[in-house]
Amino acid sequence: MAQPVSVGEELLVKAAKKANTKPGFFGSMMGRSESRFEEAFEMCEEAANIFKMNKRWDLSGDAYVLAAEMQEKLGVKHEAATCYVNAAKMMKKTNAKGSIVPLEKAATRFAELSRFNFASKYSIEIGEILENDVVDLEKAMEKYEAAADYAQMDGAAETTMAKANGKVAKLAAQLEKYERAIELYEEIANSYVEKDLLKFSCKEFYLKAGLCQLASGDAEGAKIKLERYEQNAAYFRDSREAKLIAALVGAIENEDEDEFTGVVKEYDTVSKLDDWTTTILLRIKKGMTDLT
Repeated sequence: MAQPVSVGEELLVKAAKKANTKPGFFGSMMGRSESRFEEAFEMCEEAANIFKMNKRWDLSGDAYVLAAEMQEKLGVKHEAATCYVNAAKMMKKTNAKGSIVPLEKAATRFAELSRFNFASKYSIEIGEILENDVVDLEKAMEKYEAAADYAQMDGAAETTMAKANGKVAKLAAQLEKYERAIELYEEIANSYVEKDLLKFSCKEFYLKAGLCQLASGDAEGAKIKLERYEQNAAYFRDSREAKLIAALVGAIENEDEDEFTGVVKEYDTVSKLDDWTTTILLRIKKGMTDLT
């Protein structure tokens, strides 16, 4: 049976008192300055577990933050980062926004330790919270860009870089920063072309780049890019994605909204459109309406 919450609260009071107690001259000489922080850390961790067992996620998160601060005082960055991650896990259960600060601290500490893979991972997690819970797309995009930078520093696998850059591109398109989105989607697609295990995935990203080009109001540019994509990847040439871009360009050039709608419906019967693609297609169609 779990100990009551009050026991955990008492432990945190004792931990704060222990951490703030000065060891004196001889205590410092004997290394007691560090031992008080170690003891305080153990109390904080014990309190966090008590709160966790009582499903008091908020209090458990606060206790882990205090535990991290004790590790900071001891100069143990890796342990501090781990405590910040644990704090974020607890806080996220009741308040996703509240988990951002400990996650940021964790990402910073891991970066300072050259653990860029973890810094990238937690930067993506922050970005997802900002995108889906806080709904601040500009800040979310900044975090995804930071994640991509960390992944590059780590020399990460192609898929890790693509994941971060793909998230940046997605939000850039939503924010109508089409040039940036096109650049990143093309970068991802081009990097996949020569990889045997990934080459067929390039179709998705060339399609998204082409749709962003159309959303920017440049059908002629989309036609030129389509030719370039087909030259880069022969297996893209006869794909449904390539045919969709070509058909949409044709409908736009014909100024035929019914043709545009028919092309989209036909594609959707085989490959179900996701929310992002649907949004971009609606913007393209609206652009057609504005021109007529």
